[in-house]
Amino acid sequence: MFTNILNKIDFFRKILINTFFLIFLLGIFLFLLITPFLGESINKKDSILFLDASSQESINSSFLSKNSGLNNFEIVNVIEIAEKDDEIETILIDISLMNLSATDANEIGESLNSFRSSGKKVITYGDFYFQNQYLLASYSDEIILNPFGLVYLEGYKNYRFYLKEALNKLNINVNTFVAGDYKSASEIFTNDSMSENSRSESMRFLSALWNEWIKSVSSNREKEISIKIQDYIDNIGTLINSSNKKGSNLALDLGLVDKIMNRKDMENYLSNLNNNRDYFLTFSKYHEISKKNESKNKLAIIDAKGEIVDGDVFDNNLSSGHFSRLIKKVKKGNYKGLLIRLNTPGGSGFASEIIRQEIIQLKDLKIPIIVSMADIAASGGYWISADVDEIWASPFSLTGSIGVWTALPDFDESLEDFGINYDGVSTTKFNPSLITGPDDNSKLLIQSVVNSAYEYFLEVVSNGRNLDKDYTKTISEGKIWTSIEAKENGLIDEIGSQRNSLDRLAQLAKLNDYNVDLIEEEISFLDQISLFASDFLPITINNLIDENLTGPIRSIFHNRQKIPFDINLLCLECFKDR
Repeated sequence: MFTNILNKIDFFRKILINTFFLIFLLGIFLFLLITPFLGESINKKDSILFLDASSQESINSSFLSKNSGLNNFEIVNVIEIAEKDDEIETILIDISLMNLSATDANEIGESLNSFRSSGKKVITYGDFYFQNQYLLASYSDEIILNPFGLVYLEGYKNYRFYLKEALNKLNINVNTFVAGDYKSASEIFTNDSMSENSRSESMRFLSALWNEWIKSVSSNREKEISIKIQDYIDNIGTLINSSNKKGSNLALDLGLVDKIMNRKDMENYLSNLNNNRDYFLTFSKYHEISKKNESKNKLAIIDAKGEIVDGDVFDNNLSSGHFSRLIKKVKKGNYKGLLIRLNTPGGSGFASEIIRQEIIQLKDLKIPIIVSMADIAASGGYWISADVDEIWASPFSLTGSIGVWTALPDFDESLEDFGINYDGVSTTKFNPSLITGPDDNSKLLIQSVVNSAYEYFLEVVSNGRNLDKDYTKTISEGKIWTSIEAKENGLIDEIGSQRNSLDRLAQLAKLNDYNVDLIEEEISFLDQISLFASDFLPITINNLIDENLTGPIRSIFHNRQKIPFDINLLCLECFKDR
């Protein structure tokens, strides 16, 4: 009987413990459910809208570091909303650590100009100003620099490693096959220095871009800069030394910045400017609370960036398999139009053609398509653009590079030096090898394929852009064009921002208002595991070898995995420092 009593007591004890445990779990669930609604109330009035690197979408987001920042289009959208918001009068940009391309700076800057035209103020603060950061800052009412900072400008440049002598010492021969007199990507294997064709072409388009940069900065700065920017860059060491001043004071004297302040002085300055209120509203939070467009008319954006590759790749490349699935989502999503935001130097010829065919199939459904070029949309990037309804580019875009090349290395003699020999038999004379170089018969085959691919490229461009093929050839040959030149020769339709191209897409779709969806694909579990592992491998080949070298070398070893080979639509010159 005593045992029965103990058992009953134990039974009720378990019930009581489990009941409290369930209540505890329910409390946690309710807490997590209502927490998002218990945040600090947002008072926009007299708030300074604040943009810094934490509001930006990270270019290196991964499985462990989810990308919660805003992309370039969302940042522009926030500024457009704030322009019409009577409670927002000032935007502060902390430019330090912000990662910007020239196109990013230009598009954000143009929206800031519109914001300022409504009588509102933009202030930019930086510990240090790099080139594209300064381009964005130039759109501000005031540029403020840290006393220990510097305006660090370099201009544009295009340098590469040339491997001919090193390859000779290693007894490695690289067989190159090219179509296009100015298609110079393979020169790094065959030359000791830049060819005259490549040198003159690079200087032409880099000078055009640099003149556009200087024109933009000079136009944006209402206060006259008392020195030519070119002289400032070329003589900065002498100027600082002879003036016996810090870089920040020199920048102030020359009119490059308006004020010098440390961070504490900056806080006090903003507080006085804002009626002693110290409330800052981040771009991310403002984007979150802003009223969204309720239009049921939907336009789609595909963010297509990175080198064009075959298959499914998630490491910042534009893969044909991934792009094809995004197009399928557009087809199923009842979208009225598609904007392809393109930023690629090109890559695999086969992958480029797969992507182009996907675009043509979507176009056949009477869905208007516009390509909006960011910094680069060259070679394979232009191949996939040729058949869309319209092509837009930014003032700082590069495009063209219409040409074809491939390369196959020969390791036979190099391996013999280490006592490794490659030998065997074949039932035919045609015996392509992954070790030895191609024989004369194989070389004829490969060059004929490259030539045929180039002719097909010319037909793609001519048909897509409604150009005479003979004329197309004169603007091809691997030549690279700025957006202004490309518009003049018929390769693009308009120069404008991503917002401009979206408004045009709405016109083509005959929409008075529209919503925009960024088309993305959920990453599979296996890909998540791969990304998870990559977080523990921060040092990659790309970190160890200059980007100008990895592109063509990567394409060579990619070719060795294929039988017989792939063709390359890659613009090596587009990997420039800008």
